Amino acid sequence: MTNELLKMGKSIAITGASGVGKSTLLRKIVNSLDSCLYKPILVSYGGLNRASLLKAIATICNLDLAKRGLPALLRIQQHMIKLSQEQTPIFPVLIIDDAQWLEQDSFMDLCSLFMDPKQNRAAMSLILAGDESLAARLRMNIMIPIRSRLSCLMRCEPINEKDSVEFVQARLAQAKAPKDLISQEAINLIVAQCHGNKREIMNAGAVLLSEAMFRGEKTLGPQQVINSMLWEKSG
Repeated sequence: MTNELLKMGKSIAITGASGVGKSTLLRKIVNSLDSCLYKPILVSYGGLNRASLLKAIATICNLDLAKRGLPALLRIQQHMIKLSQEQTPIFPVLIIDDAQWLEQDSFMDLCSLFMDPKQNRAAMSLILAGDESLAARLRMNIMIPIRSRLSCLMRCEPINEKDSVEFVQARLAQAKAPKDLISQEAINLIVAQCHGNKREIMNAGAVLLSEAMFRGEKTLGPQQVINSMLWEKSG
């Protein structure tokens, strides 16, 4: 669905709690884009101030802002337009993670980058990714200029229990871990504790395995997980 929207020059926002997989989704989107047709510009952190954000975008686009001439925003805008108008056009896709931290002026800059004023068409696609506070900001009246340019607001939800178990098993297989490294009962407890949050699942597994290795245990069983849960509650 996301790639189909990008093919039409549309822009989207992706929101959801920390750890549900937004950054992973962004990486998949970048990797799926045909480099002959698209120019992905991924800014992994939206908490940069206005000047630093423009500099980050320019750096990815190989633009030297140190040269005298047009202001940074106009130089980037002209570069975006040029990419989409070349003999072999490449459509820019600007992707900003942790976009909830963007300054208000940066949101307005993004509005300027959207359109090719001469052709009256989109000069690029934009993907904003952030937590629930991004969704809340986009609902504010002051954000109408940016919200009106977004085709849809997608929400990433935590994965269900079955998918969480498969996620753990896939990670263990990817790491070529011994089949008895984590018992199935331990996996089920970790999944239940983390409520489908991939980042929490990964963090919990890493901590528990480190503790088991420190104690010289070759298998992480349910009792170690229970002991860890009890310790967290007592703390």
